[in-house]
Formats: sequence, C-alpha cells, structure tokens
Amino acid sequence: MTVLGVEKVVSTIELSGNHSGNVLVAGAVGSGKNVSYIRPNILLEQEKSLLIVDLYKEEFTYTHKEKLQQGYAVLEYDLSSNNIFEDLRNDLNSYRSDKLAIYLNDSGVSSEGKTSKERGTLVQELFKTFLNDEIWNQSMHIILDDYGKCPLPDIAEFLSIAKSHSIEFSIVLQEISELERIYNKDFMLRILTNCEAILYTGGHSIQDAEFLSRLGENTVISAEEILRMERNEALLIVNGKKPRVINKLFVEDLTTQKKNDYWEVLTNQLLEVLHDYVVQETNVAASSNDALLKVKELLNTINSAEDLEKIISTLESSNIFKVAWITCRPKEEHLIKSVIESAKNKIESMIM
Repeated sequence: MTVLGVEKVVSTIELSGNHSGNVLVAGAVGSGKNVSYIRPNILLEQEKSLLIVDLYKEEFTYTHKEKLQQGYAVLEYDLSSNNIFEDLRNDLNSYRSDKLAIYLNDSGVSSEGKTSKERGTLVQELFKTFLNDEIWNQSMHIILDDYGKCPLPDIAEFLSIAKSHSIEFSIVLQEISELERIYNKDFMLRILTNCEAILYTGGHSIQDAEFLSRLGENTVISAEEILRMERNEALLIVNGKKPRVINKLFVEDLTTQKKNDYWEVLTNQLLEVLHDYVVQETNVAASSNDALLKVKELLNTINSAEDLEKIISTLESSNIFKVAWITCRPKEEHLIKSVIESAKNKIESMIM
C-alpha cells in the first residue's frame, strides 16, 4: 500500500493491486512532500518492511518510536560509517523474519563528506543486498528522500526489476527536471516509464508544469492550473488514468505556519485524537455532546506528554488523526503541555 492523498477527510487514495508500484514525488521546498507523503507512508505501513534514505534523520526522529510500537525492528545506519555493509548484512541475518524499518542517514551530508554521486553509488550497492533472494525475501517500500543528494547511477534498472522482488520505490525530489540535470532526458524518461504514478505537490517550476500538462494523449490540465494549485492540493497522474487534482493527506507543515495557525492546527489534531479515543473506549455517539464532555473529562486527567502518549498508543496505527498528530506534534514536552492546555480551553468553549 502506498498512500498518495485524500478525496475526503478520511478517504485515502492508495496504489494497490494492478496499480501498485513505483512513485515519483516532486514538489518545491515547503510544498509538504515530507508531511503529506513520506511520513504518512512510513506511519501507515504495517505489512511491508521499509527502507528510508533519511540523510538528516528527520523521519527517524518523527517515526521510529511508532514503528517500534507497531512491532517493527528499527535499524539505523550512517552512510559515513566504514562498517555499514558488514553491519547491514549481520543485522539482516539476525532479523531475517522480522518486519524492518531501516533508516539511512549521513552525518557528513552538511560537511565536506561524500559527493552526491559517491553517496548515490554507496546506497545503490546497499540496495543490491535486497535483490539477493537468499538474503532478503520480504516485500519492501524504499523511500529515496532528497534524491538529488543521493542519485542512484542505475535507478532505471532498479525500478524495472523491483516488482519481481516485491520491492517498490518512491523517488522524492524538488523538481522533475532535476532528473534531466542529473542524468539526461532519455534516462529521465526511462525513470518515468517505470513509475506507476507521479505525485506533484506544487511549486513554481514552469518547466515542470508544462511537462506535466503534456503527459498523456490529451491535455487534461494546463500548466497554469498546475502552478495555481492551492497549498493543500496535489496533482496525481496514475498510469492509464486521467490526471486529477487531489487533496494532500496532511498539509500542516508547521515550520511554515504562522504562530497562531501552528497552535490552532495542533489543538484541533489533539482534540480529534482524543475524540476518537473516547468513542473507542465508551459507548457514546461520535457526534453527541456526551462525547465532548468525555473528552473534557479525559483532558483533565492528562498532565504530561507521557500521559498523552499512553492514551494515543491505544488507538490503531492506521487512525488518520493519530498519524496526523504523530506527524506534526512538537518534540519538546513543554510545547506538548501547551497544546494540552490549549485543547482544554477550546473544549470548554465548544461545550458552552
């Protein structure tokens, strides 16, 4: 299962069955690639193993605890380590039958470490391990974030043979035209041919917009319409289907929100999570005033981030609001306490 976005608040759009496969995700900085695609696909996946190129450890920070709770073995490797191949092989032997969440970071990415080409070649050699059926025979979703900083020399070949090994790729980068700059136009087209879907989360690249508008036999959406998409919208192109504009799964990239919006988004997310918990644990109707009263009572018992974590952990990992909270929650406990207080104040006004 690869989650692409939503058509309604809780109706997700997924690639599955005949349309399962590789996905190219492109969008400008701040367009929500991480919070609307990468993070949800890490958190919602509970069947396949995961391998995430996570150069700056952002996804590890936000998702590894949840993957542990879901029963995954979490492994982390530094691309700057001289022992990475040996460590990976040893761990694969040790966790042969376990679902794995593997994170690849690079402690030298911000310094004069490896070049992008060197890093991509190293990652490619690591991936070859998973094509050896004697070593690896599980299904896997490989997420290549910041692809421009880690381009695989033979990515087109990997994409073409991935399905026969029950592996699917997500290539995530800022512009589709970046592929042409890294390789050449023919190689870029080979990559796109081996992708089942393209998800464009928005940006200002006229070149990308014009290219996307011309995909397919007829122009279904113009370049101007693509450039004018709202922040919560994305363009989805699936092989054999008409392009369409969908809603992103989560659009609250809190690093770009104004302060008031930041707290409002977090407060609403927390109330949604607690509401689902109350409905799950009691017999109250979801839309009743009793449900709000139960949420108020519950909030009065929460005094710390640890208290809140215990409650949230009882919800299904596939719960949309739980995933939204985990995706966007602040890291610091004092900020989480502030959100709890904000939720207490808001629930009072909702009941009155």
